[in-house]
Amino acid sequence: MRSLHFSLLLQRALPLETMLHAAGLSVLAWVVLSEHYHVLTRSDEECDRLSHAYRLDGVHRGYIGGILLEKFYNRGWVDYVLLVLTLHRAASR
Repeated sequence: MRSLHFSLLLQRALPLETMLHAAGLSVLAWVVLSEHYHVLTRSDEECDRLSHAYRLDGVHRGYIGGILLEKFYNRGWVDYVLLVLTLHRAASR
């Protein structure tokens, strides 16, 4: 079994499923994690402080993106989703 771990900010599910299908993948499971677990995030004030410090230190943009994602989650603008994917041929067996 192989697995890939990646982060992706999505606005809607339909374009993702279309892209996955074009890549030969099928969605086996789509789980909204906050419906099952309490997602721990930092306060907006702490996110702002870290974001500012990261920018001053020249930290990788991925860290800053993670801080912004926490702020978006705190506002209810995004959610954390676990996707389980498989190849089309494996799904059809």
